[in-house]
Amino acid sequence: MHRDPLAPADDPCRCVCDDGYCGPQCQVHDPVCCDVSCTEHGRCVEGDDGHGVCQCEFADKTVDPLTHHPAWYGDQCQYLDQCREKNCGSHGQCVDSRPDCEECMSAECQCNQCYSGDSCEIAPPACTDLDTCEPMSCGEHGEIVEVDGQCTCQCSDCYTGSTCEIAPDPCTDLATCMVKECPTCETLNTDTCGCEAPIDACLQYNCGSHGHCESTRADECHPFANPTCVCDPGFSGEACEIDACVVNDVYCGSNGRCVHTEENPGTCACQNGWTGEHCQTQPPPVDPCIAEQRSCGDHGQCGANDSGGDGADQSKCVCDPGWCGLNCEMQEWSLGAIFSLPPSTSMPGGQNVVAGAGAVGFAAVAAVALKRRMGAGAASDDGIYSSLGQPVV
Repeated sequence: MHRDPLAPADDPCRCVCDDGYCGPQCQVHDPVCCDVSCTEHGRCVEGDDGHGVCQCEFADKTVDPLTHHPAWYGDQCQYLDQCREKNCGSHGQCVDSRPDCEECMSAECQCNQCYSGDSCEIAPPACTDLDTCEPMSCGEHGEIVEVDGQCTCQCSDCYTGSTCEIAPDPCTDLATCMVKECPTCETLNTDTCGCEAPIDACLQYNCGSHGHCESTRADECHPFANPTCVCDPGFSGEACEIDACVVNDVYCGSNGRCVHTEENPGTCACQNGWTGEHCQTQPPPVDPCIAEQRSCGDHGQCGANDSGGDGADQSKCVCDPGWCGLNCEMQEWSLGAIFSLPPSTSMPGGQNVVAGAGAVGFAAVAAVALKRRMGAGAASDDGIYSSLGQPVV
């Protein structure tokens, strides 16, 4: 032992101890631990190799040193980790919220899902739903069974799923839990649970009022598939809804209408004699004599009379001189011939021919006068009509 030549002024008597000695005055002889410093959180002990090592202290004096590690660690017990004293087992993890606080016991276990306890030592009950940590449920259509340590749902009423949550198909036979099967080429109607044969796809395909649907054979089970619309002339589109008259803006005026034919879809069909691409050409005047098939015989000519009440020309016979009547069928005679009678002649039985002729003459005169008043087109002279075409004598 000797004085430390580097001792500070406030401790001029500080000793420098020889090997194996320690203490303020080098009064302790311990060749194993005198050269080992363990701070105030540990103590020196002889190690397996005969040298001194630090045995660190526990921060929590209540823990079992046989199952925990001390919170202080390091070759001189200079480091602190409270989680070294916290055993969270295999179902948790230690978390120290205040790692720098030597006086605080702030370490705690964060347990795995559904585990609990200070050291996560409490396991969840059997058949616990590990997603919700609630007891496992199989609903109203199943019950929990445990097989080889595993909990599963045993479903009933043909329900399926891990928790019996999937309802059976409406067409399931509840005795066998098998869905009804249909014969080849028939399909199951899930609304009625009946089997239905293939139907013509055209029954549900709309081609409007200007086309019809045609289907083709797809396969053995679908003889009426691939519906398409076959449109009438002049119409097109998926449902024959496009009219060529409308698309092409075909204008036919008031004397025609747009029609469709195989050769000329969307063309004007003119009416009342009008012609032209758009029925714009007025028809020529109509000869009323031809239209009415009027005949004036051999003693007159047919012409037009523009006095028709509806504005249309009517036929009229213009008779040759000495002829009259609607069709020039009667011969006209002068009034003087009626009264220049031949002498009286007696007929058998005593009848006077002259008297009879006079009576006929006066009747003819009266007929001519009435005819002229009615505007029947008699000649301007004083003739009369003979229905036999012969003069009255």
